[in-house]
Amino acid sequence: MSAYACRPDQGSEPGVGWNRALQAAREFDTWVITEDATSGTAIRKYLREHGPIPGLEFVFIRKSALVQVLQYRLKLYFAPLAAMRWWHLKAYRVARRLHAELQFDLVQQVNFQTYREPGYLWRLGVPFIWGPWGGVQNFPWRFLPLCGFSGALWEGFRSILNYLQLRISPRVRKAAARAALLLACNSENQRVFAAVHGRTPQVIAGNGVQALLGPRPKDRPHSTLRLLWVGRLENMKALPVLLQALTRLPASLSYELRIVGQGPQKKNWQRMAARLGLLARVVWLNHLSRDEAYAEYLAADLFIFTSMRETIPTVVIEALAAGLPIIYLDHLGLKDMVPPECGVGVALRTPRQAAEDLAQAILRLAGDAEARERMGAASALQAQQYLWSRQGEELNRLMLQVLGAKPDNKKSSCLDFEGFASG
Repeated sequence: MSAYACRPDQGSEPGVGWNRALQAAREFDTWVITEDATSGTAIRKYLREHGPIPGLEFVFIRKSALVQVLQYRLKLYFAPLAAMRWWHLKAYRVARRLHAELQFDLVQQVNFQTYREPGYLWRLGVPFIWGPWGGVQNFPWRFLPLCGFSGALWEGFRSILNYLQLRISPRVRKAAARAALLLACNSENQRVFAAVHGRTPQVIAGNGVQALLGPRPKDRPHSTLRLLWVGRLENMKALPVLLQALTRLPASLSYELRIVGQGPQKKNWQRMAARLGLLARVVWLNHLSRDEAYAEYLAADLFIFTSMRETIPTVVIEALAAGLPIIYLDHLGLKDMVPPECGVGVALRTPRQAAEDLAQAILRLAGDAEARERMGAASALQAQQYLWSRQGEELNRLMLQVLGAKPDNKKSSCLDFEGFASG
């Protein structure tokens, strides 16, 4: 497995890498090639404290100084992509040496979970599993003014390049052609990729949770409707749509919006909330620990999701796991995650229409406690398909179909190959 981001102490991409590795090791002897400094440090600490994991080995690869400059210093669109490409080339050389010694039966490109980075393991000549991934979605053009002038230029530029890269990248085309198993995170990515490349990926969730967060408290500790928004405060998250929606709610409605997150747009959006007269209604929370964030989910009445381009957001899975009804902007394949029994999807035509419809959805659920309870119960059921144990069973079953046999003789160790790390 190539999992650049792989950590036991984080969610999002690092958590995906870690949990994919754990689940694969339930069925297969699994070698994970991952980044050395960040992922490697966290994994070594975990193994010192908890001991080795049966069936699982790690190989850590250092980033060169040039890769670090590209990834962290240059604020250019292609810089982090080039950094990823060079790291994956190094990972391929390591994988080739390991394959000469061990003769792998399957190889998998795990993350980053985007079609833009298929890695190079498909060159090894053994069944190649790619994904699950996303990334085909772009920022809706009519909503670009929400980003301001510079933000709109950046998102527009990214959308054009993303459109082109999906269609002309030789590595994407070759990896898609050679993959024994293609996996997309949702039906929207499946549909677009199939239309462009003529191969239809299977859909499997690209993210998960270890356990459900509930049960939610039966006796609500507050009478005010508590709305929850969680995410990084950056343009793609489109929080202004929600702020505009709140101005359309009647003054008689008692509510509080709790915003969990930090990011470059925080001060701008705080000023916007002040201009809209929302200061008394909005609580801004800084970075919270995982337990503190989970407590916010369990104390909320409604979860609001406004992002403009995400494939399978962790925060939506966590909201489902907390048994929350969800109001979301209906695009990006999110209806796969949040069916009608779990929440309300708001159409995405214009910013004004989206804000008005979002306000109406909040108002409707604010006045219907029974509907909120019913949707919350359905969300908890929906979340079960995102349990890592459930996902592991599904993906391992697909892998066994590709392989046609069940491996055994599991091992475990943690490897730090100096020769490989130095390239």
